[in-house]
Amino acid sequence: MWKNSRGDIAGNRNQHPSTLVPDADTLIKNLAQFGGDQAEYALQHKLVDKLVTRQQMNLLLTKTFGLDKTAQDFNYTTLNDYLAANPMNRTPRDGNIAVIIDSGALTDDTQQPGTIHGDRTA
Repeated sequence: MWKNSRGDIAGNRNQHPSTLVPDADTLIKNLAQFGGDQAEYALQHKLVDKLVTRQQMNLLLTKTFGLDKTAQDFNYTTLNDYLAANPMNRTPRDGNIAVIIDSGALTDDTQQPGTIHGDRTA
């Protein structure tokens, strides 16, 4: 799943997937070029479009979403408030939790030794 997401993000940014998550030695070497400044590293490697301060970001969000005069902040909804206002149909779980630990490639093909078959595991 992460490999697909990484590929999508890299494609959207016209980057090679290894740019998003380089190996440790490459990351350290690249960060050293920017004095350890992760923000500048991200900008120069086109992982972000621009760098802004917290105040600049708040101003941008206020211009985009409006000002909540009571809170003196940009308009937003917390996840908890959203879920309370938009209840989802959930099947009762009765407190049961299942933990599945497996190791190997996740596939939808015929189950082979060393692979995890998605339909059979779920």
